[in-house]
Amino acid sequence: MNPSPASVTFRPSRHHSGLVTRAALLVAATVLAGFSSLARADWICSAKEREATAKQKEMFELGAAAMRTALQPPPEGWTMSMPNVRSRSGKFCPDFKNDPVAFGSSVNYFVKPTAENLRQYRAAQIASKRELESLRTLPADVQEKVDALDAQSTSARKEAREAERVKDQSRAKLKYSEAQDFSRKSYQVRSDFTTTILAKERAIYEKYEPQMALNRDIVIAVSLEANGAIRRQAGAEGQLIGSNAPTNQATDKIVRIELVIDGRKVAKPEHIAIVKGLIDMARLKAMVGGAMPTREELQVQIASQNEAIALREKQAREFERAAANEERRAEEAAHIAKREAAAAGADIKSPATANYEAEASASAPAGTQTKVEKPAATTTPPTASATDKSKEAKDAVNKLRGLFGR
Repeated sequence: MNPSPASVTFRPSRHHSGLVTRAALLVAATVLAGFSSLARADWICSAKEREATAKQKEMFELGAAAMRTALQPPPEGWTMSMPNVRSRSGKFCPDFKNDPVAFGSSVNYFVKPTAENLRQYRAAQIASKRELESLRTLPADVQEKVDALDAQSTSARKEAREAERVKDQSRAKLKYSEAQDFSRKSYQVRSDFTTTILAKERAIYEKYEPQMALNRDIVIAVSLEANGAIRRQAGAEGQLIGSNAPTNQATDKIVRIELVIDGRKVAKPEHIAIVKGLIDMARLKAMVGGAMPTREELQVQIASQNEAIALREKQAREFERAAANEERRAEEAAHIAKREAAAAGADIKSPATANYEAEASASAPAGTQTKVEKPAATTTPPTASATDKSKEAKDAVNKLRGLFGR
């Protein structure tokens, strides 16, 4: 048996007497206030808990399922989660006044991005990337300072490796330390510059955020609860269907239904309006009036509802695949255009020869001319005749001419 408040004794240690005494007084006051509120409030079950009757359990189950079917499948371009059904069963307190027996259904509707949304998103993505790259480019004076420090670091490391080669460990250690110091200074210069552009970076992100958000689903949560205590969610729209009187115990019928729609901040008024149109209010009002569908009717309605939900999900997946393919094709086209632009004006060469000449030119000292010899031709398989080789060469040249528009 738990002790009464009067029988609780606090024994603070001599090391913490002041602190514990204050804590003890606070706990005692809390306990007394709790017992006082228990004495005043009527939310303690004074009657014996009882099992819900078979009729009540059936009403809980059918009512929750019927509320599910009142949530209609969304229009094209939307999807919805599989509705969640909350049925009540088991024991409950007949006079549990502050916590009435509740049951119901809920669902999330998703507004999917449209083709126009995705185009705007991709345009914003490209534009923001271009602006950020430009902003993060080091100014000439900062770049010059970084280059000088990096060159000093590289030189010091070279000297350190040379000292190691001649077994001068003390000099090698000194030069490695100098190289690290130059690298730290170079990093600090870059870091200082990055700090100065943080506000401008944030402004770019905020500038393109509305367009970037177009690539995200908009979630609208809908909840239907029968016979429960009335509650309102902050920022959500609510509507009461049926009696406003409190329900102090489980009844054999639905006396009220609370509808709550939560747009999660990003939903537009037109989205909320569409969701309201997806709720069969006539069916909910009939349920409050006592017109409950049969189990067989609900099975047919739920099967039809599931089919419509699956159809919208399939349409959304097909659209997402098509959008991904379109984006991939756009990236490939941009890559080809960039490659052709880089090759514009160049003589038609075989890929192997072009790569060989580019590598030779890159490795040649500045201001010198390098004589480039073409790589030896690969050996032709014994089965290929001279005529076949000539034809293959002509085909290759024609393909290259077509690629470069010549």
